[in-house]
Amino acid sequence: MKRILALFVISSLSLPLLQGCATAVVGGAATGASVIHDRRSAGTILDDKTITVKIMNELLNNPELREHSSMSATSYNQVVLLTGQA
Repeated sequence: MKRILALFVISSLSLPLLQGCATAVVGGAATGASVIHDRRSAGTILDDKTITVKIMNELLNNPELREHSSMSATSYNQVVLLTGQA
């Protein structure tokens, strides 16, 4: 009985420490599900994400564009769509 009580107490005290793990597991599952349901290959998805990050970095590193415009970049099948306003 003491062993069960000790296990219950330890489990109860460690639950708050697992909050970050749930986010990682759910996020990983969502990413895996999006890759499964996407018609693009995993390599193309990675290329699209890389292209988007590079473009957004260039836009954000340009002080004039950053201060006087609102722009976003989206890449799909290595074709880029720029949206926003200046």
